Amino acid sequence: MRKILIPKTFIVMVFILIIFTTVAYAGDLPESLLGDNSVKIFTATVTDVNKETTTIRVIHKLKGEILENQTLSLPYLEFNGSKDNKPKVNDSCIITIRDDKSYYSFKTTSTDPKTLKLLNHTTNISMNMEGRSMDERFEEYINTGVYEKSEQNRLNNKIEVGTNASSVQSYANNNYNLKFILLISGVIVVLLGLIWMLKSKIKKRLL
Repeated sequence: MRKILIPKTFIVMVFILIIFTTVAYAGDLPESLLGDNSVKIFTATVTDVNKETTTIRVIHKLKGEILENQTLSLPYLEFNGSKDNKPKVNDSCIITIRDDKSYYSFKTTSTDPKTLKLLNHTTNISMNMEGRSMDERFEEYINTGVYEKSEQNRLNNKIEVGTNASSVQSYANNNYNLKFILLISGVIVVLLGLIWMLKSKIKKRLL
């Protein structure tokens, strides 16, 4: 019985598809936080750092079940960014917590959500890409109150969010729908390609 070998081209196609899918969905992180009621987003200052935990004080709540002036001890905290990502006492920061752990957090220029700027964040210009990076969009949504409006909507149990939050959520939904369609299309193309290649190999072996 002859073995049917999977062509190397197919393996490469699957690998590229996996990378594309992972990158595409990761890029929608700032928008996905809008509809995630389990996350907490807030500005804070670092009050203590030791080997086991980093203690922070909540300054301004943006989203989630958290209280201003509340003190939290996080078991592991490293800020997003390519450098200087270790917390230090008196650092200002924006913290996103999921499952009681820091999930997407940055050092910032201040704790005022209207004016703060993310430090050491990624920009599309630095990567020679068009549009805004997810870090740049995250900063914009903080500055323009999108997360706070989404939180107010959650608390009031309203259907409609403010204009900014609605447009961002619509953007996220459209992106997810498009990427899901692209993903399914990519899988179909890969499967059809594999079937065609296998049929060709089988025909050649039978001749």
